[in-house]
Amino acid sequence: MITLKSKGLFASLALSVLFMVGSAATAHANETDKEKEKKNQPKVEAKTLAPQWYVFNGNPNDPSQLEDPSFYAPYTPTMTNPEPACEDGTNLCAVKAEPNSSNTSIPDETNLLDILERNQGSSPDRSEIKHQP
Repeated sequence: MITLKSKGLFASLALSVLFMVGSAATAHANETDKEKEKKNQPKVEAKTLAPQWYVFNGNPNDPSQLEDPSFYAPYTPTMTNPEPACEDGTNLCAVKAEPNSSNTSIPDETNLLDILERNQGSSPDRSEIKHQP
């Protein structure tokens, strides 16, 4: 009788160990599947908003205002004027810049500064900056 009890005890102990090993293996397999799924998903990059025209409303002789996005307002294009109607001149009128991601009514500061720096000099890129007298 002792041998039957021992065998029964041994069998139930063996089944318990097998159950725990199986559970651990399944948990590890699930973890591995989740890791593979994460690797296969495309990386989400910060969204870049399409550039738009902003009209400069500050003092064109004040560099701190030229570089401050709060001195710019979005331009609303029309059928007859898709771009701001600025005359040729030397004072900043408008820039075409990426909107600020958290406040699209002002240009992104980094992008604005890049555009201003790129367009210093006598021949600015008229597709991204406009001047007036």
